[in-house]
Amino acid sequence: MKNMTIRTKLILIIVFTIISVATMIAIKSIHSLNSLTKENIADYRKTAYNVEEETLASYTNFAKNILENYYKQSDVEKIKENIKNNLDKQTDFLFKILEKLYSELSGKVPDKELKKILLDAIAGARYGVNQDYFFVYNENAIVLKHPINPTKEGKRYPKPHILNFIKLAIENGEGLVSYEQTVPNKPPRQKVSYVRMFKPFNWIIGTGAYIDDISESLKKKALEEISELKFGENGYFFIYDYEGTNLMHPAKPELVGKNIINLKSKKGIYFIKELVNAAKEGGSIVRYDFPKPGSNEESEKLGYATGFDPWQWMIGTGVYTDKIEGHIKTMEEEASDKILSIVFGIVLIAFIISVLIALFVIFFINNQINKPLNKFQNGLLDFFKYINKEKDNTERIDIITKDEIGQMATIVNENIEKTNKLLDQDYKLIDNVKHIVSEVNAGNLENRVTIKTENKSLEDLKQNLNEMLDSISSKINNNFIEIDKSLVEFKQMNFTHRISNPKGEVAIALNSLADTINEMLVKNKTNGINLRENSKSLLETVTILSTSSNESASNLEETAAALEEITSTIINNSENVAKMSNYAKELSTSAKTGQNLANDTTTAMDEMNEQTQAVAEAITVIDQIAFQTNILSLNAAVEAATAGEAGKGFAVVAAEVRNLASRSAEAANEIKRIVENATSKANEGKSISSEMIKGYDNLLENIRKSTEMINEITTASKEQESGITQINDAVTQLDQQTQKNASVASQTNDIAIETEKIATTILEDVEEKRFIEK
Repeated sequence: MKNMTIRTKLILIIVFTIISVATMIAIKSIHSLNSLTKENIADYRKTAYNVEEETLASYTNFAKNILENYYKQSDVEKIKENIKNNLDKQTDFLFKILEKLYSELSGKVPDKELKKILLDAIAGARYGVNQDYFFVYNENAIVLKHPINPTKEGKRYPKPHILNFIKLAIENGEGLVSYEQTVPNKPPRQKVSYVRMFKPFNWIIGTGAYIDDISESLKKKALEEISELKFGENGYFFIYDYEGTNLMHPAKPELVGKNIINLKSKKGIYFIKELVNAAKEGGSIVRYDFPKPGSNEESEKLGYATGFDPWQWMIGTGVYTDKIEGHIKTMEEEASDKILSIVFGIVLIAFIISVLIALFVIFFINNQINKPLNKFQNGLLDFFKYINKEKDNTERIDIITKDEIGQMATIVNENIEKTNKLLDQDYKLIDNVKHIVSEVNAGNLENRVTIKTENKSLEDLKQNLNEMLDSISSKINNNFIEIDKSLVEFKQMNFTHRISNPKGEVAIALNSLADTINEMLVKNKTNGINLRENSKSLLETVTILSTSSNESASNLEETAAALEEITSTIINNSENVAKMSNYAKELSTSAKTGQNLANDTTTAMDEMNEQTQAVAEAITVIDQIAFQTNILSLNAAVEAATAGEAGKGFAVVAAEVRNLASRSAEAANEIKRIVENATSKANEGKSISSEMIKGYDNLLENIRKSTEMINEITTASKEQESGITQINDAVTQLDQQTQKNASVASQTNDIAIETEKIATTILEDVEEKRFIEK
């Protein structure tokens, strides 16, 4: 298709369209014929089934009428009247026999024998298919004769219905009595008895019949009559009660008496249940599958059922649908043959018409479409060559028709003239853009594109370019050379340089960054000087602390020596009581000396506390300086990150300053901890010295008392020996703490020296950078 000409494509499209239309007409015709045929067949099927339904309904209603006739005969009052008539006849016959016997034998045989003869005659009288009998009571309700139960004879049975027998016979001579007959181990049954008075002996002679026997007999006759009804070739009726028990089925008598309400056909249809439901609803059609008479093969059947509510019976019948479906199949085959014949004629006519139309269309396309298209194609190619600068000029397309091709040629001619004008404007605008781009490449963003054109795309491009230049100027600067120069100066650690007359946000931010870095460097320098001076002061204080610690150690050594002498003296006093008096004065002098030394130790401890407090204050100053330095380095790192690539060098410096500040803070905290420990130990030494003073007071008091109380010197000497031993241990501990204080002072001295080095490093790093000092 891609390599075909428009002429060929048009011909193919039109030919295809003609063929498609002809095909659709043919298909539509065929479809219409098929639809019409199917509708006719469907109408026939519907009509046929409706006719069958109506026929089955009329047959079923005929059978139902039979049941209604028998039902009318089974009316209780009607039954009673029939029974009365029948029993009256039977009783008349019996009484004629009795009266004849009585007239012939009366007076000839004793009454007793006559009664026996008459009673035997009554016992032998039977009538009907059930061999019904007569019974005899006297006026006192005593049974005189009961053929089927002789044991009752001679006994009185004053039951209500028997008393009614006697009363009715005495008053009216005869009558009919209805009552409920009860028999042991059997349900009660309704019964009617006819009684008549035999006046010669005042006997009440009667006979009876069960009403339900009459009703059942009528139902049986109705079933027999309907079972003999036939219609068509093999049509019959079947009857079920509403519980699903079969009562009559001529085709399958073996089903009689069976409850098959849940019987399913092979297709899964509970057809008995559906037939019963249809009968209860007034009668309707039920489709199911059921074998034909004499066959075990299931066939589709159209069943109709109606109900007879007084007896709770369903009367049904049905026909097999194969005959109707056979007629429909024959109709479908005949219709199919006719449709094929019509289709062939339609296709042939459509082909001939399509060929004639195609020939006419080809001739019309060649003269009215193909030639103007060739002219339009050649003119359009010349126009494109002109646009692509393959030709210097182009000519108008010479087509004067008023159709779509002529209209397209007119539009192309108008566009040729318009294009010449637009191309000239576009060339000028493009030259202006090239000039602006060269200015931008040189770093100058002050100029803008000013040439105008009617080409909306290029005009939009010009506007977007100018807006982009305005945005760059406002966001960065209108001169990139100044930006590059500033970044070079910052890279060389010269933070005194500023961009003159900044226009863009980046230029203003670079100047602000330089100011921030400058202020940070000034603060770093000031903090470095303060740190160096404070570290020197700390070093001097630590030197004093070290000297004091050494003096305290020397004094403690002397105190220890004096205590050893006191201990020796006390031991000698214990061994030689006589010499204690002589040594009392010497001991008193030594005790006073120890007391003075203890006082000196306390004073030295107070001085040591003062010095350590000064060291703690100096360390606090160092910690604050380190914290401020860390904050300044963090700010510098943020500003350097904002500056981007230009701030990477300064970010390294800021990170190093932050590391030094962190180390200073850690060293200051360590010194502070050591000083606090030294202060604690000095306080412990002071407490021990106070205890020593109290001990010396006790010692002097003991010496005074020993002089006055020589008899108690032994006991006092032992106590003094114990006290001196404790003092000696305390002095030993104090000496150890003093040695530790000296070691702490030495460590503090090292920290002070390291702090001074850190301050010197900070100052040296700051001095390497150029900035404006305040």
